[in-house]
Amino acid sequence: MTLTVSNPSAADLRAERARQQTPIFVLASKVGIHPFRLGQLLNGKRTLTPAMARKIAKALDLTKDGECSPHHREARR
Repeated sequence: MTLTVSNPSAADLRAERARQQTPIFVLASKVGIHPFRLGQLLNGKRTLTPAMARKIAKALDLTKDGECSPHHREARR
């Protein structure tokens, strides 16, 4: 996956959330928005601003190259 933190798409973020198996309510809590609104953003029902996309990417613990940080990899082992 070649996801850049500077401008990830809703589809990229949705796929990464699924890959990490992060429940939407957990991710929404980290981002600071309601889970319903996060679902709308990730499914293209609401406009995903670049700032919100970066905030979601940060909450998913993505690095510049689109990979999980070493800390996140260790937690999944």
